[in-house]
Amino acid sequence: SGRIINISSAMGTVGGVRGSHYAAAKGALLAMTKTWAREFAAWNIRVNAIAPGGVFTNATAGIKNYATEAKRRVPMGRFGQPEEIASVVAFLASAEASYVTGQTLSPNGGEFMG
Repeated sequence: SGRIINISSAMGTVGGVRGSHYAAAKGALLAMTKTWAREFAAWNIRVNAIAPGGVFTNATAGIKNYATEAKRRVPMGRFGQPEEIASVVAFLASAEASYVTGQTLSPNGGEFMG
C-alpha cells in the first residue's frame, strides 16, 4: 500500500493568461493522477493531487500588488499560507482519506470553484 500526492496548480484546471506552458504541464499532472489512481488501486496505492490557488510565500511577497490582487479575486480576501496547503497534504496521507483516490483538492479561498 502507499500514497502518492501530486502537487499541481489551479491553473491546470482553469488556465491562465501568458501561462499556457505552465497550465498545460499542471493539467497533464492532473490527468496522470487519475490514470495512476486507476492503475495502482489494485495494490492499495492511493493517488491524489492538490491544485492550490495563490499562496503567499517569501517568493510571492515581493511581487507588486500580490496581496491587493488577492483581495480583489479571492472571495476569502487573501491568498493561502503554505501551512494551509500542508494540512491538505497531511489529510490525503492520513487514514482519514483511506477511501479517497483519483481526486484533486484545490485549496484556493473560493477563487476557483467547480
